[in-house]
Amino acid sequence: MASLDELLADDEPQKAPLDDILGDEPDAAPKPEESVSWWQRAFGQGLKDTLTGPGQLMQHLSPDAAMNVARKSMGSIVGSIPGMSERVAEDVARPRTTEEFDEMVRRDERAYQAARKEAGREGMDWWRTAGALANPVGWLTPASKGLKLVEAIKAGAKAGAFQALLQPVNTEGNFIWDKSMQAALGGATGGSLSGAVKLLEPAMQYATSTTRKVLGPTASDKAVDAAAEDITDNITRVAVGDAQINPDVYSAIKQEVADALKAGVSPSAEVIARRADAAALPVPVHLTRAQLTRDPMQWAWEHRVSGQRGVGEPLADLLSAQNRALIANLNELGAAAAPSPFDASQRVISHIQNLDDQLRNQINEAYSKVRNSAGRSASVSNQGFLEGARNRLTQGKPELAGLTSLADYLPETIRRQYNDIASGKLPLTVDTIQFLDRAWGGLQRGAKDDTERAAIGALRKALNDAPIDDAIGKESMDAYKAARQMAAQRFQLIDQNPAYKAVVEGTKQAEPDKFFQTFIEGAPVSQIKALKQLIGPENVAMLQNTTVGQLKRAALNKASDEAGKFSQAAYNRILQDPVRGPRIRELFADNPKTLDQLYRVGRVAENLISIPAASRVNTSNTAGEIANIVRDVAASETGQALTSMLPNWVTGAGRIIGKAGEEVRQAQAVRDAVNPGVTAAPLPKTRQPSMRRLSDLLSRGGAATATADQREE
Repeated sequence: MASLDELLADDEPQKAPLDDILGDEPDAAPKPEESVSWWQRAFGQGLKDTLTGPGQLMQHLSPDAAMNVARKSMGSIVGSIPGMSERVAEDVARPRTTEEFDEMVRRDERAYQAARKEAGREGMDWWRTAGALANPVGWLTPASKGLKLVEAIKAGAKAGAFQALLQPVNTEGNFIWDKSMQAALGGATGGSLSGAVKLLEPAMQYATSTTRKVLGPTASDKAVDAAAEDITDNITRVAVGDAQINPDVYSAIKQEVADALKAGVSPSAEVIARRADAAALPVPVHLTRAQLTRDPMQWAWEHRVSGQRGVGEPLADLLSAQNRALIANLNELGAAAAPSPFDASQRVISHIQNLDDQLRNQINEAYSKVRNSAGRSASVSNQGFLEGARNRLTQGKPELAGLTSLADYLPETIRRQYNDIASGKLPLTVDTIQFLDRAWGGLQRGAKDDTERAAIGALRKALNDAPIDDAIGKESMDAYKAARQMAAQRFQLIDQNPAYKAVVEGTKQAEPDKFFQTFIEGAPVSQIKALKQLIGPENVAMLQNTTVGQLKRAALNKASDEAGKFSQAAYNRILQDPVRGPRIRELFADNPKTLDQLYRVGRVAENLISIPAASRVNTSNTAGEIANIVRDVAASETGQALTSMLPNWVTGAGRIIGKAGEEVRQAQAVRDAVNPGVTAAPLPKTRQPSMRRLSDLLSRGGAATATADQREE
């Protein structure tokens, strides 16, 4: 193998075959007309320009010795190609200085222009421009598809500047200055053309849509559309039940199913069902491909790319919008109008108190009509009261009297009054019973503990059960029976409804800061059902809103809407809890649509946030194998030898180009992720150019054309 000194040796350069072709003098004889056919202008000159341009740029940015080493290595590679002429390999390997390279480029340009002039082909060289655009390297910059106006102008300027950089400099002077002017002119031209097309894009789309409507669908299209509608309708009906899907979203799903069928790809029932479920929410949620397919590899990639500036911003914006949509759904379902548990409890407590006051007033009014023949309040049997009291105080076990009974827990005031009734000192009448009941009720609400409260309640029930011990008329007897019946119903209501009992007796659980937690979140399902019947539809709706507010509070960890991050784990933990879940379902039993939407929020949130299980990891790892091959080659002696022969800027340029290509690939992958369609994998890309590519084509073509005009001037 030749040493570096031998490779760099300044031997007497031999006249290259290329020089024989081009001639020594600047004004070589022009070529005949047939030598400048369209394909020669496009590929012989236009495509060659985009190869010469980067080579000339490298020549100016690298030392001549380094470039000559690269030429010698490239000549060896070309010479090893079967069937390749030795003359071509020698020409590739021939050493040149930067001045010689520039002169060769200018000489080639003069010869080409002279041939065009001789053939009568003056003016804009469109075939040469088309050939320049044919080089795939010129399309490494991202396309402007789907961008807004300002972004489209920026993308067009970037594409135009890059296309201009690929063109050679054919004039004498300052190379760096001329190349900079090329890039600036290309960028300005590309940006303006791309922006203009972006402004015209709605009109072009409208014209295309109108044309399609006039022509009408073909018979096959009609069959596909019918199948797509059938598939979409069946899956969405199962997925969302009676819920309504936004018509625009439904139409989009149906169209994407049709597109998949036309492309020969089977739509995924799981993807369609998840999309429909998310679209049936009051505020529809748009899901990414990973969230719809639950593919762990796609999930990992999306969340990694979403954290990258630039290319990952569409994904990051969508994830942020999803979080806001989940919060907005809870607001729509009642959280926005939800009173706090304290305020809701106060309203329910006040309602129960008012209801009890009405019942007691009706009972008192009935008792007030119970009069004896003299018109006075009818007498009540003291003995009947005492027997009922002893039975209740001993909890139905009179043998316990004097040993352990509720009588031991009566307050001293009530104990004295009880003894006065037992001794006959305090005769009972209907009016006396009403007075004692009100007085004992106040003491019961202020009792020091539950046992004392129960003892007072037993005496109050005995009072209301005491029989009449007087001669009364039929009207008074009817009033007495009605009062007794209403009193019995009230006590039954108290016994069957702990919330009512707590409010009437004034227990600590009836305080506003404890009521909601005790009688809504922590009460048995049967008690919640009884409470709903007691407080009426309006208060039930209020408690439902408060419950949604509590779900939102748990999901956001008490944060505000603006700062909160929705936690599906905290939210679903409540809905799926074996204790709280049934209580919520009972509370919303008369409002099944809202209940269904609450659980739908939980399902959609789980698809959005929970990391999928790794059971569906792609085991082929094709991309990883390719990366390993590239890494192994780069790490080999051959790869290190080749890279060591290149200057730093060349390897840096290679990394830049590689990075640009990766950005293009990732940008497309991001677009596929945020527009997932209805299939398990993205549909195969068609090669037919669309109207949205027109801005990119014009920006690059305009840059190449502007550069050509500058060159010919």
